[in-house]
Amino acid sequence: MKYRLLTILLPLFLFSCNESKEFKKTKEESNKYISVEIDTLLENPSRFDGKYIEVSGILLYEFENVGLYKTRADANRKDSKNALWTDFEERLLPEEELEKLKNKKVIVRGQVNSESKGHLMQFAGTLEKVDYLKY
Repeated sequence: MKYRLLTILLPLFLFSCNESKEFKKTKEESNKYISVEIDTLLENPSRFDGKYIEVSGILLYEFENVGLYKTRADANRKDSKNALWTDFEERLLPEEELEKLKNKKVIVRGQVNSESKGHLMQFAGTLEKVDYLKY
């Protein structure tokens, strides 16, 4: 009986510890998005110019470096060619909370602007109007 209870409660405990969090600017799904792999997006940002997309990557939120990076290694090297400048909508999440997500894998939704290259024009493009974040 003791082991049966343990086999039931242990998976519940393990899954509850790894709970993801989701933040949206609005409650409704006002924008239809397409899901894109970050590799595909970085190879040709102009292909998705003006489109509302969902993409996952490694987030850095620092002074003059707010980007969604392809890998943690790229984020650690601050290799902005393998990243998108990321422009969050106001009040999606406080800056202090975004800073705590350093080097975490996140999913975001926003509009691609391939002409804007972020701080000092160093990034592959910009993800604007980010109104959705999940980690």
